[in-house]
Order: sequence, then C-alpha cells, then structure tokens
Amino acid sequence: MSHKPKRPRRTPCAAARSPRNRKPRPLVRTVRVTTRPTKRLLQAVAPFGLALTRRERTRRVSQHTAIAMRYLLRACRSSTGIIAITGPSGSGKSMLLRTLARLLQALRPRVRCTVVRSIAPLAQSHRTLADAMPGSLPIALATLAKCGLADAVLLPRRLCELSDGERARFTIARALVCGTGPLVIDEFASVLDRITARVLCISLATSMRRQRRLLIVATAHHDVLAWLSPDLIVTCHRNQFHIKGELHDRRSSRSAAPRTRCAA
Repeated sequence: MSHKPKRPRRTPCAAARSPRNRKPRPLVRTVRVTTRPTKRLLQAVAPFGLALTRRERTRRVSQHTAIAMRYLLRACRSSTGIIAITGPSGSGKSMLLRTLARLLQALRPRVRCTVVRSIAPLAQSHRTLADAMPGSLPIALATLAKCGLADAVLLPRRLCELSDGERARFTIARALVCGTGPLVIDEFASVLDRITARVLCISLATSMRRQRRLLIVATAHHDVLAWLSPDLIVTCHRNQFHIKGELHDRRSSRSAAPRTRCAA
C-alpha cells in the first residue's frame, strides 16, 4: 500500500502580498468648472478620477488675495517705485496683477493706468515700426532706444515682421510714450533672452524712477528681481502672498508702507 506524499500548501509570495500589486481604489475628486462639460472633456479626465461640476462665473476674490490687495492699494495710493510680483506658473500672479490694475484705475480715475500684455497681438500690424510709434520723432526714437529698438534695420520693418521679443519691447516703448500714470506689465521679459532682458530691466527701471512713475510687473524669472531692484516684492505660492519691501511716498520722505513680510 503506497502513500502519496502530501503536496505542500501554496502560500502567496511576498510580491503578491505587497501593496503595490493591489488594485487601487478609484479616487474621485470634484472640480468646479465654468463651462458645460462635454463628452470629450469627460473622457479626458476620467482616467484621473475627476468629477466635473458647473459653477457660475463670479468675480469674487479669495480672502488671501483681498488681504494682499488691501495692503498693496494702501502702498500704491500715493507712491512711486517698482513692484515685482513673482512666483511659478499658476500661482495667481496674473490674477493679482489684473485685479490690482482695475482697483488702481477706480481709485485714481483721472490718472490712466496702462496695462501691457507682452504676448498679446498688436493692432495695425501693417504699419512700420517708425510710423506705429506715437509722439514726435525725437521722443519716439529716444524711447525706442531705451528698449533696444532704435536700429536702422528695424525701423522700416512692419510690426507683423517683428519677432515676439521685439513686439514685447515695442509694446513697452509705446506704453512709455502714451501714458503718464502707473505702468502694469504682465509676463515681463518672458520671451526675451537674458542679455536683452537685463538691458531692458536696467533701462526701464532708470526711466520709471526718473519720471517718478509706478511700475508693476509680473514675472516668473527670479533674475529679473536683481536687475530691476524693486522696492516691493510680492511672492505668490499656492494662493499665498508674501510681501517684502517698502514704497516711498511722493509727498513726504516717509515710506507709505512699513518694511514687513506678511503671509496673506
């Protein structure tokens, strides 16, 4: 009579018991959007475990932005200098810049606040660089020289023939001639090489301080801060704003805002 040996009981291997091999549970996170979700959009976000809900478009500002905006408005009410808003992409720089420009225009309606978007398309692109520049010819050439555009090769070119960096510098030069109030520039020096950006920063900062005008820029490049030497630096990170520096009042030698660092 023969006895068959018992087969050893199979135990699951360590790899099978590891949590890496377990099937992950679907995590659903609700994201509120302002448009009606289409079928293509739902198929695109389905692998990420997202659920979309529609919300109405409102102009409500978060509490963190409101605190930082109140501080900046108090500093910019009767001040001159340079304010730099920096931070990574998506941190809220452009939103803070647009809201600040709108409130500055409402606060001082007699003084025009010029807003420059470096990547925006130019109007009347068929005109040449010399003809599209407003003001008298000596002032126009002097302003173009500040932005590095007073070149005999560039003057007869049409605006549509300029590169992105040359268009960005032209919009800044035109804003210097047209406006006399605060100058607000979004995506400052983002399409320029670093040598051209350094020359533009030094020339623009010198010109704005000499004219006693307020300059507000938003940029993601930290090297611009060393070239501009701003009086007030606003760092945006995850909907938080850290403000450091001071602005000087036009009417008195005392600062309009104390040197501090606040997290809004």
